[in-house]
Amino acid sequence: MPAAVNGAAFAAFVASGQTCVSGTRILIQDQVYDEFMAFFLEKVESIKRRMGNREYACLLLTSVILTSSAAANPESTMGTVISQKSLERIDAMVKRSSGTILAGGERLQGLSELDGFDFSQGAFYPPTVIADVGLEDELWIEEVFGPVVVVKKFSVGLVMMINVSCNLIDELAD
Repeated sequence: MPAAVNGAAFAAFVASGQTCVSGTRILIQDQVYDEFMAFFLEKVESIKRRMGNREYACLLLTSVILTSSAAANPESTMGTVISQKSLERIDAMVKRSSGTILAGGERLQGLSELDGFDFSQGAFYPPTVIADVGLEDELWIEEVFGPVVVVKKFSVGLVMMINVSCNLIDELAD
């Protein structure tokens, strides 16, 4: 279970969830759902506790600009989202959702537990986990491009996963 939880957390929250390949939807078989979610929510809380001062540096290499994350505090596990506008878009999507917020779901305020960094100095959004999201929900259909993941329990095996995936593909094609 730890490998599955660590892999899912990495896929969902690497680069504050701002990659084109983020794991934004996690389908979990009902037989392992409770165990997985207990470990996963513990992992999410651990990531949140270790959010802090993380600066971003741009490197100019010939004519290509590469962005790398250089941690001012190497203990920090997650930094800000790219901009205030992005933060507002993420927060609005979460607030419009019909799902149940299990972790996160609000802009971070105050000081970091890790290093006392003032979260108002950036666009900090915590790792957020939402359950009970319908297939018509914006969070299921659209990419958040932020640290938000939806979890869905299934019990009818691979057929249900295929049907959900096909429904998502059909929605994206429209």
